[in-house]
Amino acid sequence: MAGNTPLGNEVHNSVLNVTFECIPPYHSVQYILRPVVYSIICFLGLTGNSFSLWTLLTNKNTTIFRNPFMISLAAMDLQFAFCLAFKVIYHAKGSNWIFGEVFCKVFLSLYISNIFGCPLILTCISIERYIALVPPTRTLQLHRQAFRIALSCFIWVVVLTACVSLTCSGKLTNQLNKDRTACGESFSQVEWIHRIGIMSIVGSCFGFFVPFLILIICYTVIARKLSNLLGENPATLNIKKKSMRTILIVITVLTICFLPFHTINIIRTALILQKLNSSYNRFCTAYSIMEAVTSFNSCLNPIVYYHQAEGFNWMSHCCHSQDETDEAANREQRESHKHATRTDLPVTNAP
Repeated sequence: MAGNTPLGNEVHNSVLNVTFECIPPYHSVQYILRPVVYSIICFLGLTGNSFSLWTLLTNKNTTIFRNPFMISLAAMDLQFAFCLAFKVIYHAKGSNWIFGEVFCKVFLSLYISNIFGCPLILTCISIERYIALVPPTRTLQLHRQAFRIALSCFIWVVVLTACVSLTCSGKLTNQLNKDRTACGESFSQVEWIHRIGIMSIVGSCFGFFVPFLILIICYTVIARKLSNLLGENPATLNIKKKSMRTILIVITVLTICFLPFHTINIIRTALILQKLNSSYNRFCTAYSIMEAVTSFNSCLNPIVYYHQAEGFNWMSHCCHSQDETDEAANREQRESHKHATRTDLPVTNAP
């Protein structure tokens, strides 16, 4: 058979050594658009998440013990915004990485940890809202603060471990020519088959699609429960409106920022593993656009903090005294406690 001959082996090896990359020509307009877009996202992400993290940590009503998922999300987005600063430099120089192999590994580990970790944190926020509103689930462990903190730490450890193991399993920089060095954008068929492909598909499935499915199920149940809430007192209406806002915001963020990217990522990886070079090249532009759209999630997540965290009020924190802010937060917590107590009371039959 031809595959067993020296010529057949040479052809087979040449196919496996084909390099797959989505790097545009040196004078492409993308090297103008990408730095501009990423610079805007970087500025908004750094500003919004720095203020959000400061507010969550300094306001005594929104400490880490009350909002561990919020703290994790803000820290992950802030880390991602810092990474975008290096991405701006990289694309402004025509996809030329000037910071070396080691920092390329650090950069990609932190960068992709947001893409796969942020949906997990948002899903935890959604499940937390589900537990708070659906009485039969109120005794679950996730409703306890210590477990929330432990779960947040667990997500960080799992995501970072997976990302570091991927980036440290081989070389990430590749010399395109004497003037350009790619970082995480140029790999051979062999590397995709044995190192990157499976991790990419598994990461998208368990880092997005499974959590997204859980989120949709939880929100479907929440919507039905909210429509059956008894009483129309101000506390009940406030909880209902807050929950519905959180539902719409989280679904919007995940659908716009993550769903297209992870869908294209799986298709792109499948095409590479099937050695469909021409089909793969047609997805390069779409992948680049979706990567930029995904980056925009770091600008949208502060809206989730505003609607979800107790005591998180940007205008009150900026424009009013701390006593006024604390009083508003305490009033909201008392209303939530009254609603929780009412839903937990057992139903007794009249004699």
